Amino acid sequence: MWPWPWLVCAAGCAGLKNTPEQDLAYARWAACEPRSGLADIDRVEPSGRIWFTYYMESERLKVVECLEKAPSSGASLPSPVAVLRGKGGA
Repeated sequence: MWPWPWLVCAAGCAGLKNTPEQDLAYARWAACEPRSGLADIDRVEPSGRIWFTYYMESERLKVVECLEKAPSSGASLPSPVAVLRGKGGA
């Protein structure tokens, strides 16, 4: 019997590695993530664009400002996308 499921996984899993832009975006998020827990990263596009959700406008502003002050030594990344998280629900 041919181990085709394993080969499919091996081929597909190779594409799960982050791009350098994603690694940079995650590092910048780690430096800018608010300790309040009122903003959470949702995803990072291969281009390095960060998508995050927030509860309060003040938290959104803090995160965006911090990300914009990123070290000039690193590559520039696309502007982040912030989505207001509604109250209630799951």
